[in-house]
Amino acid sequence: MNSEHPAGWYPDPTGAGEQRYWDGNEWTDQISRGGVESTAPIPAEGIEITGLRKGQAFLFGIFRHYPARPAVPPVYVIDGQRMLGIWNRPVRYPLAPGDHVVQAYFQYFGSLKGESEIRVTVAPGAIEHLTYRAPPFVINKGTLTVEP
Repeated sequence: MNSEHPAGWYPDPTGAGEQRYWDGNEWTDQISRGGVESTAPIPAEGIEITGLRKGQAFLFGIFRHYPARPAVPPVYVIDGQRMLGIWNRPVRYPLAPGDHVVQAYFQYFGSLKGESEIRVTVAPGAIEHLTYRAPPFVINKGTLTVEP
């Protein structure tokens, strides 16, 4: 089980339901709409984001012990919807084919840092691979890139 995001119901990135079940490692076909559970297949297309914070490992390591600074995962916003983020591991977000706007950032002492944004076109049946690199210093911007 992933300690950053435990298993549970989260907003459905596919839009098939209001919520989709995250098993602690990946999205499942279980959805909930109006409190009624059912299943919906996970689309074959979408994006996969890997969040990297290598330059900040030292700072996060120091400050995670203070009550005001718990270790926090990256935040991804896809087409205006906030999604789960995990450091140093790819997470797939099923999406419909077409153009999508992806934003990434992390929270540091209550403010947003390392903001980055990219426009991505998802082709039918394709998975676009993105990498979010947090900046080495919180005053800098992060980078979101599409990988070949």
